[in-house]
Amino acid sequence: MINMMTSAQFRLSLFAFLFLGVFCASPLLVRAEEQDEEELKPIEFQDPQLDHEVVFEDEVLPILENNCIACHNASIPESDLNLEELKTMLTGGYRGPAVVPGKPDESLLFMVAARHEEPFMPPLPNEIEAKELTPLELGTIRQWILEGAKADEGSKMKQLAWQPLPKNLQAIYAVELSPWNRYVAAGRSNRISIFEIDTQSEIAQLSDPSLAELQKDGNPFYEGNVAHRDFVQSLAFSPDGRTLASAGYRVIKLWKRVDEPLVKQFELPQEIVALTTNVEANQAAVALADHSIVLVNLADGQVVQTLSGHTDRVTELAYLPENQLASISTDRTLRIWNTADGSVVGQADAEAGLTQLVATAEGILCTGDADGRVQVWTKGESGYQATQTWPGHQGAVNALALTADGKSIASGGADGIIHVRQLTDGAATAKLEQGAPVNALALRSDQQVLLAGSENGVIKFWQLSDGKLLGEQKDNLLEERARLDAQQNQEIAQQHLKIAETALEAATKNKTERDESLKKTQEELEKAKQAVPEAEKIKTAADEALTAAQAELEKDKENADLKKKVEEAQKKVTETTEAVDKAKKNLESLERSVKLSEEAVTKANERLEQATAEKTVRETNKNEAEAAFKTATDTAAANAAAVRKLIPLTNGTYCLSVSSDQTLQLWNPASMQTLDAFNILSQPAADASPLNGQQFVTGGGKTLAVWDLTPDWKLASVLGPTSDDPFDLSSSPFASRVLALDINNDGKLLAAGGGDPSRTGELIIYNLETGEIVHNIDNAHSDTVLTVKFSHDSQQLLSGAADKFVKIHNVADGSFVRSFEGHTHHVLGVAWKADSSVIASSSADDSVKVWNVDTGEQIRTINGFGKQVTDVEFVGTSEQIVDSSGDKSVRLHNTADGKGLKTYAGGTDYMNTVDVSRDGKLVIAGGQDGTLRIWNGEDAKSIMTVEPRDK
Repeated sequence: MINMMTSAQFRLSLFAFLFLGVFCASPLLVRAEEQDEEELKPIEFQDPQLDHEVVFEDEVLPILENNCIACHNASIPESDLNLEELKTMLTGGYRGPAVVPGKPDESLLFMVAARHEEPFMPPLPNEIEAKELTPLELGTIRQWILEGAKADEGSKMKQLAWQPLPKNLQAIYAVELSPWNRYVAAGRSNRISIFEIDTQSEIAQLSDPSLAELQKDGNPFYEGNVAHRDFVQSLAFSPDGRTLASAGYRVIKLWKRVDEPLVKQFELPQEIVALTTNVEANQAAVALADHSIVLVNLADGQVVQTLSGHTDRVTELAYLPENQLASISTDRTLRIWNTADGSVVGQADAEAGLTQLVATAEGILCTGDADGRVQVWTKGESGYQATQTWPGHQGAVNALALTADGKSIASGGADGIIHVRQLTDGAATAKLEQGAPVNALALRSDQQVLLAGSENGVIKFWQLSDGKLLGEQKDNLLEERARLDAQQNQEIAQQHLKIAETALEAATKNKTERDESLKKTQEELEKAKQAVPEAEKIKTAADEALTAAQAELEKDKENADLKKKVEEAQKKVTETTEAVDKAKKNLESLERSVKLSEEAVTKANERLEQATAEKTVRETNKNEAEAAFKTATDTAAANAAAVRKLIPLTNGTYCLSVSSDQTLQLWNPASMQTLDAFNILSQPAADASPLNGQQFVTGGGKTLAVWDLTPDWKLASVLGPTSDDPFDLSSSPFASRVLALDINNDGKLLAAGGGDPSRTGELIIYNLETGEIVHNIDNAHSDTVLTVKFSHDSQQLLSGAADKFVKIHNVADGSFVRSFEGHTHHVLGVAWKADSSVIASSSADDSVKVWNVDTGEQIRTINGFGKQVTDVEFVGTSEQIVDSSGDKSVRLHNTADGKGLKTYAGGTDYMNTVDVSRDGKLVIAGGQDGTLRIWNGEDAKSIMTVEPRDK
């Protein structure tokens, strides 16, 4: 939080403000009307005779405070001069630099104030009662310029006095969905929390280490994890969901989700065929291709014991109480090992090769064999003995799973059947038909639902109490995401083609109308060309008749009849002359009309050619997009990799599936949804086993690897200030709070909006890879930029500001494209329709406006809001938008007709921000009450509500 005390940046800005008075105090460079400048004599400066360098804050600033008016700032740059910053003073206006460090006699500030150059400043009289500078004041300014016109050196300028934000300030100004809806990030106060939507849990609270280290009176300056010193104003995820940008006071922070889940890996002497883990001992028992078993310390990869004795492939392992390990093999033996010394402490023979092994907490063993039997082994005086045998599978037993209480066991076989039995007596409680060979089984954390993975890539969710199939999933999430991306591109391409077809129809119609108009005008021209000689012929006859009548009258001058004949002939000449003139003018007019019509036809032809070419391009794009979508769909359907292993993580809160194509997928067994997918294995995993939390171990080839899928977010870099001191913001290109962020669709560019209220509108595009500014778009807006959005193709940048305008700039060069004028108050939110043909803007004038991008015309205004409309987002490729308002509402509207479709109820205070998933199934919002709200976008029911901790 900022305690509004004077800072270096504020002082410099204030200096510029006050300096304005020296230059203007009324319009700059305009002669005072009521006083003749010839009466004003030069002011001789007086040497201040200081024993130190001039301190701007103490000795220059007070002089300027009494002689300043804001007529040369970013909003009102009269004479192209902005005096708000030293750098713009040095650049100057059309008369050159205002200050030349070290050279007062070349500095316009000194020369006009000393009345050595006109126009003299300040003009006298003036409305703010600015007075001429005294010789001592002038000498002080001159000395300051001589010493280099320093604004931040040798002075005692105060820094921002930051204070922790009060606990009662919990407003949410920013929410952002991750690209595939696993997470939502919420900026509450100066903290950023990341929530996993499906499990409804907070998985991270981001922390800036430099803020965590701050102390006050020997205690932490901030309680808990804080991301910024000031309110988090905006958030933006990258397309891959692994980068989150956050906006604060004069700074943008980039947070990275750990991209490499590999914690460590070790090379073993033989290929791995099976493994299990002992979490307490941080140890893995690994079966190798030479039939031996090695115990590996997972801290350093050292083999602490080698167990030898099996004569064929070891298929499964299980740790037992009292430092023992059980192993089974296709050599038809069950062996019990002492892990301390590697000795065999027990052995039992089986009727067939053993394929599966699980153990209860008490050490009871259950095995499955190649002939379809499940056996229970208990320890007696002579070692482990098979006490129960249950046939039932036609083919090998491929998977076993025990309930946590050890009372029930599920077995899955190559026959596609799952048997569930009571462990005590073998009584069957369920027979489940999976429909394909069962390769893996796991239980949900509540032990009520069994997950079964099969050879056809399907995972089914079975309710143990009644054997009911609750659901199934068979999609490879990575391929499904590729399919959805291709589907979206196809829909956009189809929309583009439809727009092009409409434009072509209009161009064709326009061409036909222009051709018809030209033909008609040409026909009229031909008639006009004939009309002129005809009129001239009639005029000639009239002229001759007049000459003849005048000759007759000359012979008989008093003849009344001849006089009348001459008058009538003269009248006829006048009429025919006018007719000739009219015919000629009509001809000239029609010649011009034909020329204009020909030009219109040429333009119509060009427009038709362009529309035809555009349609051809769009049709090609559409065909390519449809082909890509078909390919992605076919790929997703064809590549149903077999599920090899199901590993419960975090005590069953999550489940990890390991597939034959090396894909790992993280599941939420409670919702039966895939949360994430990872293509991180360099080779197929022979086996895998859990550790703590979301850690697990895999074995593939000769490599034993430890992985951790726990989402871990770290501060990666900072954009804005260039100083190594994280608290020195003076070099930031942002004058104040950064209020808006967006990352383009290839994740390479970041757009940021902000500004100095009522003065500047900042619009900056960063290269996310290098952190460098690509474009700092000057004069993008005349007031604070409050919202920014890249178009779907990343070609254009949309922005809205406090100046009431919506604008579009080209991303490639930052050039201005078009503005949209119509709002009567601040523009708070903007959004593109996916095909970039339409935009929507929300405003503090209590409305949403929908605009045609090509023409800039307003399509419609959506009213009915009780207060400011704070945010707006399009839903996927549709014409629908979600919007939030200060009247506590979050709503769904159709931009095609402006109708309200749904209201997402529950808001108790002013709603500041909203986001929506591209499939429209999730709507997220936050507001002044600090509560994060998530709704089902389709039925508008609440899914999740997270109130502030300190509420």
